[in-house]
Amino acid sequence: MKGMKLSQLLLCIFLIGEGLISILGLKFDGIHFVMGGIALAAGVLPFLDK
Repeated sequence: MKGMKLSQLLLCIFLIGEGLISILGLKFDGIHFVMGGIALAAGVLPFLDK
């Protein structure tokens, strides 16, 4: 159980990082912004769900 939570935490951190890189990076075309937003939301949601 604890290992699963750790892997979920790492996945969330990865998704948040990916989202921020996609949104804040030099890629301001639509698809990266949308995918970055989705990745960021997917990374943040588990923390809000407590």
